[in-house]
Amino acid sequence: MNEKYDEHYIASVTALGDAHEVVTSQAVFTRNGIKLVDKGARINSAFREKLVQHKLLPPIDQCLTVANGVTQAALRERAREILDGEPRFQLIRTTLPGIERLLNAFYAMPLAAPLAFKLTVAREQRPEIYEHSVQMALIALFLAIKSRLPDRDLATVAAAAMLHDIGELHID
Repeated sequence: MNEKYDEHYIASVTALGDAHEVVTSQAVFTRNGIKLVDKGARINSAFREKLVQHKLLPPIDQCLTVANGVTQAALRERAREILDGEPRFQLIRTTLPGIERLLNAFYAMPLAAPLAFKLTVAREQRPEIYEHSVQMALIALFLAIKSRLPDRDLATVAAAAMLHDIGELHID
């Protein structure tokens, strides 16, 4: 039996490479030590079958960079757009004396490169996951602030909410 590894996520990653510059920041190897892709290679859908046939080392997210990827600033900006434009978020806008404290948690959020890459895949290939994650982060931060959580903990709350469904990228 020919097992395929993480085929849904690899399909999203390689499709992302068709529309955006996705480049390997290091060589990609199989679990057995065979080099599949050299450092500096541009990844696109032509690599899909090659990548899904093997367990990859290091994990694919640690090997790739993407132009115009998700950043804390981009997350903060999207959160502001949602707060300003979505009527169902009016309670947050009107209840908090200033939303800057909430929005600044996105800047302070820990966002390692592999996680930023995953969020970029979500934003570009599965936007419903990305939008849901930003909205959940807004709600979680609102609840954290209303519960008087200290500012030092808000970045962790934002990160947890942003990543709570990221595993859905790996399923159909």
